[in-house]
Amino acid sequence: MKKLFLTFSLSFLVIVAFAQTGTIRGKVTDQETGEELIGSTVIIKGTTTGAATDFEGNYAISNVAPGTYEIQFSYISYQNKVISNVVVTAGEVTILNVPLSTDSQQLQEVVVTAEVIRDTDAALVTVKRKSANVLDGISSETFKKIGDSDAASAIKRVPGVSIQGGKYVFVRGLGDRYTKTILNGMEIPGLDPDRNSIQMDIFPTNVVDNIIVKKSFTADLPADFTGGIVDVEIKDFPEEKTISFSGSMGVNSGMHFNDNYLTYDGGSTDFLGFDDGTRAIPFSSQSNLPREGLASSNPQLAQDLRTYTSAFDQTFAPTESTSSPNYSFGFSAGNQYNKDRYSIGFNSALNYRNTTEFYENAIDNSLYEKNADNSVNELDLDRKRTGSIGSNNVFISGLAGVAVKTDASKLKLAVLHVQNGESTSNRILEENFLQSFNKSERFAIQYTQRSITNAILSGEHYLGGSAITLDWKLTPTISSIQDKDVRQVPFTLEGEAREIQPSEGGNPRRLWRNLDEQNVSGKFSLTKEFQLNGNTSKLSVGSSYTFKNRDFTIDNFDFLVANEDQVSFGGDANNLLSPENIYDNGTGTYVAGTYQGSNSYSGEINNFGAFISGELALTENFKAIIGLRVEQFRQLYTGGDQDWFNSNGGQGIYYRNTEILNSFKPFPTANLIYNLNENSNLRGSYAKTIARPSFKEKSIAQIFDPLSNTFWIGNIDLIESDINNFDFRYEYYFRGGQTIAVSAFYKTFENPIEIVVVNQNTPDQFTARNNGNATVYGVEIEAKKNLEFISASLSNFNLNLNTSYIKSALKMDDVEYDARSNNLRDGETLERKRDMQGQSPYLVNAGLSYDNFDNGFEAALYYNVQGPSLARVGIGNIP
Repeated sequence: MKKLFLTFSLSFLVIVAFAQTGTIRGKVTDQETGEELIGSTVIIKGTTTGAATDFEGNYAISNVAPGTYEIQFSYISYQNKVISNVVVTAGEVTILNVPLSTDSQQLQEVVVTAEVIRDTDAALVTVKRKSANVLDGISSETFKKIGDSDAASAIKRVPGVSIQGGKYVFVRGLGDRYTKTILNGMEIPGLDPDRNSIQMDIFPTNVVDNIIVKKSFTADLPADFTGGIVDVEIKDFPEEKTISFSGSMGVNSGMHFNDNYLTYDGGSTDFLGFDDGTRAIPFSSQSNLPREGLASSNPQLAQDLRTYTSAFDQTFAPTESTSSPNYSFGFSAGNQYNKDRYSIGFNSALNYRNTTEFYENAIDNSLYEKNADNSVNELDLDRKRTGSIGSNNVFISGLAGVAVKTDASKLKLAVLHVQNGESTSNRILEENFLQSFNKSERFAIQYTQRSITNAILSGEHYLGGSAITLDWKLTPTISSIQDKDVRQVPFTLEGEAREIQPSEGGNPRRLWRNLDEQNVSGKFSLTKEFQLNGNTSKLSVGSSYTFKNRDFTIDNFDFLVANEDQVSFGGDANNLLSPENIYDNGTGTYVAGTYQGSNSYSGEINNFGAFISGELALTENFKAIIGLRVEQFRQLYTGGDQDWFNSNGGQGIYYRNTEILNSFKPFPTANLIYNLNENSNLRGSYAKTIARPSFKEKSIAQIFDPLSNTFWIGNIDLIESDINNFDFRYEYYFRGGQTIAVSAFYKTFENPIEIVVVNQNTPDQFTARNNGNATVYGVEIEAKKNLEFISASLSNFNLNLNTSYIKSALKMDDVEYDARSNNLRDGETLERKRDMQGQSPYLVNAGLSYDNFDNGFEAALYYNVQGPSLARVGIGNIP
């Protein structure tokens, strides 16, 4: 018992002793290049207590008694630096990041009075200066100043970057097809099957270290990007112990506290972002539903049909309620522990966001046509859709990560899960003008449940005294998107009466759509430093592999009415399945349909890449990065058309795990960097990249969207788009992370993919098509400047300005050009070129921030605007 008591007492004293000490931690870098200085000596002056920097230039001195010290930093051929008045507090971490200057003449010592150095922005500027790519970015320090809660809000401050729909990144005004989003350098699938990039709003800023946007290609990157590649870097080693709670609330006067907000009763777990089973198909999707023609003469089949029909929830239309404001909560925690031979860091975060949108008197997908009379220049209104749209969106994300670092290695593991549930309701009045004039009113409600789970394991290993670096990463991802019990009822309006007339407005329907995707990506690279003309150069080789598998299925149920003249719904969609209106004795509502094979598909992608790249310091001021990447891309498809399923395989088209795309292509790249002086660079680059069709685009699937009442038609004949990229940039760097940069770019597109109307007779049907050839060119201007140069009293003010002007020109192919030519007005001429679909002509991001570190007050005002773009390409008399 005494031994136990003694052990406990000693342990307690040790804990108390450690709690009464502090830690000094930071990074040592080259002041001119920003490179980490490995093996620098850091010592508390007048003692033997100290540490050496590791392969990332980091150091940590633990168990330092509270007090004020002088810390000496030294490295061979660099000026010694002493930081005085460094205060260490019990139980806290003092951050001291120090740049050292070279001194080949004399090794003198510089004494600096200590202050807390917050250099995250400066570090990002350093990354830009020494990067082989033309890049821009935003740091976690800026997130805090602006107050952005997610990466989508933050990234639109980056030059040449805009956000569509509050979540999708456009770089240099190009659509998301030409922008790739990666997480910690690795590809992961998104939450939207209609997009090629991942939603940026799923990443809360409290887990993000930096967001880097690379606008020029180097051989170590995937080749399928053109506008830019967005790399979201998750924190791994916090400099100090952090525990953070956050909350926010937002109100839009047009959307919130509105009594006309459209919604409907869902499941008990909707507030957690997933359905509790309320919206599940009420019977097996493999069930063979009785046909009404047979049930009318067979009592047992009639009863079965009634049972199947009665199994569905009766709700078909939304109800009005009061809309709630937006709100969110966040929690994050992290710390770093330094041991004798290794360090451990961990990060964790949990975030919840609930947003509500309501558009009253919205104009939704109205259609216009050119008049048949060529002398009439005004467009004719074909159909007009107006109404109300309400939606509620719930996001929950969780992140857990751990990193272990030794003298020559770092291993990291991070797991991310995102859960999203979106409930949408609308009531749309449609008026048809050019055909037989009629009015219809559509009620639609939809619930979409999305989830993504990603794990990334990575390692960095420094071999042979850091002369050779081995990097590797492996990341599996599982994502799921489920549209659960999407419901639609079209009423034809006859005066004040609402009637269901399938010949005019179609049948009421309910559908379930399921998309499951598995993604595994891995890559490695070896980098060796060597001397060229007395300057340090690098040679890198590596390879990558990505596997994707997707399954997409649709279960569709139509609700028909037998002897409809004997059934009354009273204009109420919810009466469609009331007990007295359900099929009985050959009269009433009954269900028909099931699994939609022709609208379902599965696909597989295998992409193997290999690269070699040399970063050659040809002179002290001139660097060339020359590389070559090759990719072997293979895409498989399984699916059939309507004729094949209707004939039970007797006719029509069916692909069974068929290879629909196989290409082996080289992607050369050259980046040239000339240092005009220690503060400015002149850059030029050329690269060949590619844009590939998505699973959904390169298919024969026909997918109906009940909310917009449109059809997507797959195009199995799509081919890849080849792009040539030219970039030029001048950049000047001031102290403290201030910079001015002017960029120009020029791109050529061969067979660009655009979203187009299928034909002029079906303006509600869209597909993807290779359209002619195109060019895109533009300029970007960026300035980050402290206003101290105007007056010393403005030293706490910083101006942030970036703007882009972009011009696109697509040469129409003969199909589109001839169709447009045949619909010209009298005296009208037609140029062969037009704007590219999805291309914005200009972007402006401007901000003025105030930061007083002494009193802790920060404030900022930001403005962001994106120019209009062509959403879809019409044809013939469809604009």
